[in-house]
Amino acid sequence: MDTPANACLKKILELAAAMLALADAGDAARQDIGCGVLYGVLRDSAYKLKRLAEAELKAHQRQSQGEDGAKGRLNGPPEPGHKITQKNKIFPALPLTTGKKMTKSIK
Repeated sequence: MDTPANACLKKILELAAAMLALADAGDAARQDIGCGVLYGVLRDSAYKLKRLAEAELKAHQRQSQGEDGAKGRLNGPPEPGHKITQKNKIFPALPLTTGKKMTKSIK
């Protein structure tokens, strides 16, 4: 199933592959430690993007097959009365919602 969302995710996978290739080429040609750090950050970011995009593609596939309790709902607000009980899988240290209102504005 190639939806617009999946097409974007596949482009992210292509971007991650290009980032990895650039990190390898740059690391081979680097002149100092600072460049090595930069290419290491690029490589780490590429792997993270790849992992997240692959996870989203799998989630879309499960949703299209009717698993995960999706019931055909791909996006949109939760049903009335729905409470979030699932933990944040991408950033486990962060909750999905805090339940607190933001009181300070960022300037």
